Amino acid sequence: MRLAFLAAVVLSLLSCAEGSPDDGGFGGADDPNVPGDTTGDGDTDDTTSDTTGDGTGDDTTGDDTTGDDTTGDDTTGDDTTGDDTTGDDTTGDDTTGGDGDGMPDAGVPDAAPPPDAAPPPDAPSPPDAAPPPDAPPPDAPPMPIDVFLTHSTTQLVVSGNSIACRPTNGTFTRANRYFRVFNLPSLGVTTDLTVTTVEFAIERAVSGSGGSQPINVVLYTLNGAGVTLANLSTPLATANLTVPDQTLSIFSAPISSIVPAGSTLVVEIAVPDGQTTGHDFFLGSNADGQSSPGYIVAPSCDVLDMSTLTGLGFPDMHIVINVRGTRLP
Repeated sequence: MRLAFLAAVVLSLLSCAEGSPDDGGFGGADDPNVPGDTTGDGDTDDTTSDTTGDGTGDDTTGDDTTGDDTTGDDTTGDDTTGDDTTGDDTTGDDTTGGDGDGMPDAGVPDAAPPPDAAPPPDAPSPPDAAPPPDAPPPDAPPMPIDVFLTHSTTQLVVSGNSIACRPTNGTFTRANRYFRVFNLPSLGVTTDLTVTTVEFAIERAVSGSGGSQPINVVLYTLNGAGVTLANLSTPLATANLTVPDQTLSIFSAPISSIVPAGSTLVVEIAVPDGQTTGHDFFLGSNADGQSSPGYIVAPSCDVLDMSTLTGLGFPDMHIVINVRGTRLP
């Protein structure tokens, strides 16, 4: 009986040593007897163990250095080449592609940087401002101002309103000198007056022969308080005219003179004696009013100095004598 039991034990041990390709077992975490370990040292025997059932021993490619550790589950398999470095980790699932094929995935090319934006177009320059109008040079002389001087309220010439020194029942006139006096400052002329024209009215001009007669225009200044011939200056200018026969008109006589500022200008219309020539001349007038009296000198009628027509008994004879010219501001 004892011998039969020992034989059974020996057979059992031999069976465990050889192993069966279809048998398996459970081992604990601390069990030193791992499959394929006949020496009991915890390492898989090099030559004879076949734990995979593929007919080859689990040697270099099996469970030890090349198997489960370096080439199998660790370095080449799940770790370095497989799931870790080449597979799931570095080259496979992790770094490059993550497709788990164990091969490096082709890298995705970097996207091309966007092209540089075109610079905005330059804004058009504003048009040049128009230059200011040319200002007159600072030393340019001031523009002259037109002047018109008259003492007459109107410029009408009325027939039969004037008198002249002439013989009783005569057909000619004697020498007659008619005057108008213009105080320039009182008339608003405070600078030099440049006279260009004298106008005078004609009631009647009838020559003895030839159709015209001489008339003289003379300009003076008055030097002194009284309006007398003695206070007249030497003539500033004289215009010797030939006046055609006419009636009820205004005659314009060109004449040029500069009258100093502050002066009193005296204008004379001188009619020569027509006794020998038969000339007959009456200066034109009206009764419409005047701002200063008119004067007459008639030696043949005993009027030897400048006398007002009003003082001689002819208050409605307002002779029409005008002056045109220019002045500076």
